[in-house]
Amino acid sequence: GDLFAKLYSSLNLFEVFRKTNWQIIKENYSRYSDSPKFLVPATLLNSSAKQLPIIIFGLLFLPKVIGYLLIAQRVFQGPIGIVSTSLSQALLNKMSVEFKETGNCIHTYNKSLLFLALIPLPAALIIYLFIESLVVTFFGKNWIELSLLIKILLPFYYIYFISGTLNIVLIAKKKKKINLLMQT
Repeated sequence: GDLFAKLYSSLNLFEVFRKTNWQIIKENYSRYSDSPKFLVPATLLNSSAKQLPIIIFGLLFLPKVIGYLLIAQRVFQGPIGIVSTSLSQALLNKMSVEFKETGNCIHTYNKSLLFLALIPLPAALIIYLFIESLVVTFFGKNWIELSLLIKILLPFYYIYFISGTLNIVLIAKKKKKINLLMQT
């Protein structure tokens, strides 16, 4: 059965290639040729930057500290990623409408930047002030050192939240070179 399914899929794939309009593919390739040149390195740099603290801490500290770092990253990156992705999609829709109406989206961008800078501040302040008791409550007294690491990483994740959400604008407006520069 597996052999038959693979053979059928392969033959189907050849049929798709035969029916493909290669002229449209060539036109789209030339129109969007900057995407792989700039988005791939920008994404690679972004992913590397997320892993950089682990590499640096790994060179300087004991494995216990790296474990704390990995837990801190998990605590921050999951929620921030979900919220940031949702906000960037909503922002992209709003900016597209404004761009169609006015020819630019600077008003929405500036408003969004202010919103993204101010809204997480109360949560960041609460985390900073109460992280010790939160860590003890959720992880126990043996994990109190984790709270110091979270305090150290808090500014990084605050900026990460803002830039990660607004980054979609640069990609949508075909400012891939700027996006690449911002990732470096």
